[in-house]
Amino acid sequence: MMGLFRPSGGVIFHLRAWRQQRLWQPFNVAIAQWLESWEVPREELILVGPSGGYTLPQNWLRSFRQIHAYDTDPLAAWMFGKRHPFARAKFHRTDVFWKEGRLSLSPLKKMLKEHPKASVAFCNLLGQLPLEGEFNEHQWEIYLNELRLLMKDRHWASYHDLATIEPLPLDRHQIVLNEYANSDGKDLKRALGGMRKKNVMITDHLMRGRWTADLEKRLFAWSLTPKSLHVIEGVRA
Repeated sequence: MMGLFRPSGGVIFHLRAWRQQRLWQPFNVAIAQWLESWEVPREELILVGPSGGYTLPQNWLRSFRQIHAYDTDPLAAWMFGKRHPFARAKFHRTDVFWKEGRLSLSPLKKMLKEHPKASVAFCNLLGQLPLEGEFNEHQWEIYLNELRLLMKDRHWASYHDLATIEPLPLDRHQIVLNEYANSDGKDLKRALGGMRKKNVMITDHLMRGRWTADLEKRLFAWSLTPKSLHVIEGVRA
């Protein structure tokens, strides 16, 4: 049941994707442009956490000869197939982050060993992991740095949550993204003009740090709902 109901996806995410298709369109267009400009071989691609492929561009997926998608959600393969019928994707119900209830790199290492030449895309998932299990910030920092080392000989990309801000009116989303970018995310309360005093909840997803040093970065505004802004970072190598 964990795959059906988890903070990073599942039934609630599928329902939200169906309801918010129009609202998500600007984010999807921006992600599509970013992924399509990523210069990687078009032979084999690994998608980690793609869910139903709601934020992934069809033409980009179709450009790969073979796709391996890793997602624990039992509905993901069916929803992905409905949305991307021409993508050559094989789904694996394998959790590549958790082993025996603990955060571990060993499942990810196994996945990479099975596909030694594949490029890898982490699909808005890494920033959700701190919400799924128990570990401290120091352990998480070590994990991310080791993940970066593990990927050093790969073409890989990730787009992930930096911060979630809600409730926040839709007309403030792009403004807040710009304020966040100008502050470099170092002081969320200051970047957001003290909005915490107005009952606005800010969730830091603990994704900033040395692990992205020297990587190409880009920020995106994802209006998940009309009152919920997700500040998304894209990194790629």
